[in-house]
Amino acid sequence: MTIFVQFDDRDPAKAKSLRYVGIGVKGVFCAEAQPGGAKGGFTHFHALEAPEYGKGHGGPPGNQGYWLSWVAVETFTQRDGKQIKPGVDYDFSPTPPPACGTNVPKPTFTGPGQRTLSPSDIAVLGMLFADQPLTGGQKAPRLYRWVNKDVSIFVQFDESDLAKAKSLRYIGISVRGEFCKSKQPSVDFPHFHRFDAPEYAKGHGQAPGDRGYWLLWMATDTFTQRDGRQVTPGVDRQFSPTPQPDC
Repeated sequence: MTIFVQFDDRDPAKAKSLRYVGIGVKGVFCAEAQPGGAKGGFTHFHALEAPEYGKGHGGPPGNQGYWLSWVAVETFTQRDGKQIKPGVDYDFSPTPPPACGTNVPKPTFTGPGQRTLSPSDIAVLGMLFADQPLTGGQKAPRLYRWVNKDVSIFVQFDESDLAKAKSLRYIGISVRGEFCKSKQPSVDFPHFHRFDAPEYAKGHGQAPGDRGYWLLWMATDTFTQRDGRQVTPGVDRQFSPTPQPDC
């Protein structure tokens, strides 16, 4: 599993804004192996080996590489005129996979630079997320960084105390908004959290029209939640749902 960021320009020295965060999952180019199926949000398969990037899309059945899912963090227009809003981009560079039948191969490669996050990796990553979008004494179990006036990105580890954390469980985005069913960006944002609350547990959406943030979680690992729920890489639409009121 890898996580990635994508800016408005390939050259970081020329980039002016962050457009996407996302994850890449090791896999093979088969319909049966596409995470979540055709509607799971992993729209693109990229081959591990290719002479140049443009020739790495898809490939023959069973080709080894990565399934990628993109989460937009701002509102913008793509080069082809498509309008993008914060959330999972279900149309990003689709590579419809072929059916491989009953003998679907498994990925057997070790990715370049592949490793488990070390304590120092976690500490360094944590330092990049030093913003606090909540007020009133709230201490969130995740770390945030603003990327524009309405959206922050966050990381959430298996422990809120980074000194005890061993793995990254989620990356995600938090979008400024209002607690109303009509204002929910999409079903991929299951939770609403208020700007201000005396403690974190009391900040979950309550009254119609509350001001705060809609949150989207993208799982980066396979694990079991404390309540026994099984989580796999991809959008977690069941994370701490706050039923939306009609306004």
